[in-house]
Amino acid sequence: MKIRKLYLNSTHLEDQLHFYQNTLGIPLLSKNEENISLKVGASELVFQKSEESKPYHFAFNIPFELIEKAVIWLKERVTILKEGASDIQDFSAWKAKAIYFYDKDKNIVELIGREEVSGNGNENFEASSIISISEIGVPSKDIEKVYQSILRSTDQSMPIYDGSFQRFCAVGNPEGLFICINNDKKGTWFPTEDVALSSSFKIDLENEGEEIRLQFKEEEGIFEEE
Repeated sequence: MKIRKLYLNSTHLEDQLHFYQNTLGIPLLSKNEENISLKVGASELVFQKSEESKPYHFAFNIPFELIEKAVIWLKERVTILKEGASDIQDFSAWKAKAIYFYDKDKNIVELIGREEVSGNGNENFEASSIISISEIGVPSKDIEKVYQSILRSTDQSMPIYDGSFQRFCAVGNPEGLFICINNDKKGTWFPTEDVALSSSFKIDLENEGEEIRLQFKEEEGIFEEE
């Protein structure tokens, strides 16, 4: 699965623009009073102005071999969120390492390097080293219900990458994942104690060569194809 475009709500649109464009150096694709669009590697991240929004958790793929340089780059710009003493969180079962920080909406943003995702040849880490959007968190009360709604929209072709329907389930592949959690049983986002709140969003993805736009509806706890 490749995440082509991710649409998130924002109550701090101008602050988000300044943060992503000026603090992180991520290129701006377009801007108007209602939304901003940013180029995140091969993906596009869109923040849509909203009177109310709840924090999301999402991730960007970066080259695995640049994770140490990414930490140095990030620490000049943001405060690293971490569990324990290390700035880098090691997920050996996924052959991955990750770094976390907040943006201006208090979204938890993750830079994750995966051995299974090819880098882009950069020797030093900078904003242009980001490969793509990697993950979007999907808290709900019923992971199986979420997963079945994904299957209905993708011709039954979206695999489970890790986990189960009980507490945590990663759906997709190392290039792109839905991080589905049961927020009754796993109520917070790693590596913080931030409550994992269900929040609506839209996503354009490519799955087995097919382009699909899905909308996650927080009230129903399901995805629907647009």
